[in-house]
Amino acid sequence: MFDDGKRVSRVLEIQLDVTEKKQAERALKESETEYRGLFENAGTAVAVVDDRGLIIHANEQFEELSGYTRKEIENRFPYEQFVHPRDREHLRPSDDPRAKTARTYEFAFLNRWGMERYVHATVSPLPQSGHRVYSLIDLTDQHKLEQEIQSKDQFMANILRHSMDAIMALDADGYIRSWNRGAELMFGYKAKEIVGKSFHGLLSRDFLRSKELDRITRQYEKDGFVRNVLLHAVTNSGRPITINMTS
Repeated sequence: MFDDGKRVSRVLEIQLDVTEKKQAERALKESETEYRGLFENAGTAVAVVDDRGLIIHANEQFEELSGYTRKEIENRFPYEQFVHPRDREHLRPSDDPRAKTARTYEFAFLNRWGMERYVHATVSPLPQSGHRVYSLIDLTDQHKLEQEIQSKDQFMANILRHSMDAIMALDADGYIRSWNRGAELMFGYKAKEIVGKSFHGLLSRDFLRSKELDRITRQYEKDGFVRNVLLHAVTNSGRPITINMTS
């Protein structure tokens, strides 16, 4: 400060405390580092999509899934480009950028070479920015295995259904749950007539009262199966027949 003679009379020292600012900057930097670590090591393919549907960030797993580098992807590709055309229309309502809660769905993901990967997607909104985080789990191998199992099950079901041997399935209480073509021919009952009824209803009255049935039942309870046992049954027309059963 100066006196009336323009001479320095006092000196004031002003110090600005920037501690809180530095702490905030440090916390922000640590938070960004932590976010980047979580983003890169999520264990799934992750992409951040802006309100235009454009991918602005992609992690290493997304690179591997898509076949593109993040430099090729970020701020260049819309997320929808990786969704198979047949899935785009029905996914759009679930992909509403205004949604406030996480959603999940499955779809065919198209990579760089046009190959389909079956993925499970979790979409989480980032309300402050309007962005969305897409986390994708590749279920292709599991999906193929399920399809193979289903195909084999259908194949076996067709064999059993059309086999000329009489094949039926019983529940734990002895009620008929399935009935094939061979059983229809042997007993004269259509599946819709017999399914849900007791297997014992097919046996003759004399055989039901016999000790032989008790012996077979005890053997089954002990071993869990029986092979080549003879049962006396009656067809739908009342004709007595003797059958060789393995269970």
